[in-house]
Amino acid sequence: MNEAVRAAREALVREHMESENRHEFDVTMGTFKHPRYEIIPTGDVYDGAEEVAGYFEESRTAFPDQRNELLALHHADDAVLVEAVIRGTHKGPLRGLPPTGREYELPVLAIFMFDGDKLNCERIYFDQATVRRQLGIGRDPLSLTGRLQTLVGHPWTIGRGVVRQPQCVPELMSCYRTDVLDRVALALRGQRQLACRPVQQPRLQVLFQRGHVAADVGLPQAQVAPRSRKAARLHGSGEAGHPEKSVHAFLSIHASNA
Repeated sequence: MNEAVRAAREALVREHMESENRHEFDVTMGTFKHPRYEIIPTGDVYDGAEEVAGYFEESRTAFPDQRNELLALHHADDAVLVEAVIRGTHKGPLRGLPPTGREYELPVLAIFMFDGDKLNCERIYFDQATVRRQLGIGRDPLSLTGRLQTLVGHPWTIGRGVVRQPQCVPELMSCYRTDVLDRVALALRGQRQLACRPVQQPRLQVLFQRGHVAADVGLPQAQVAPRSRKAARLHGSGEAGHPEKSVHAFLSIHASNA
């Protein structure tokens, strides 16, 4: 690549990003030979002037103050790679999500694809979980709330993982506070009483939202004392068609032996 092409590409990319910040989208559109955005994390592709204009309208309705900050720029044979940070405030509807009023700050990698000095496509990579957490609709998977959300939302996956690696049960149990999990289980089912009485030894009580099965880990079965018919049905629901019962028994044995 000669220096003239390199300089022309860089100037075009900078004008593209600065015009987006000014919301002069006709100028942004003019930096393309053929307008095209590929948003890799969501799988969205906006091809052609009409679709790209719709993308601008949707994103700026949700984030009217969205702006980018260029951090670094790198040249390749057929592309310019840009490291940037995008910031904005969620003030409008976003695909069914009402405005939260929250601000976000998102590191991105944008790849500007070129044919000579003509821009054909902007391909964008970023982490969706970062946006969700900052907008208040996602949780850090390593936090207590995130762990709870994972357990409740993916009981089958967690159960299969525990069956494959029983040595992880003590570590799994140590990640959760019993009192918090009890309140979460009650909230999920709307029960007024716990299905088993408090004990001093470590335990994990999780209500599987999808399977509607209360699983008590680390409690000998004799200590389980259902306080209502509804709770008793939950404890007895592990017959055929409810494979969670085998996971429950497996966890109880390994937790008591840990």
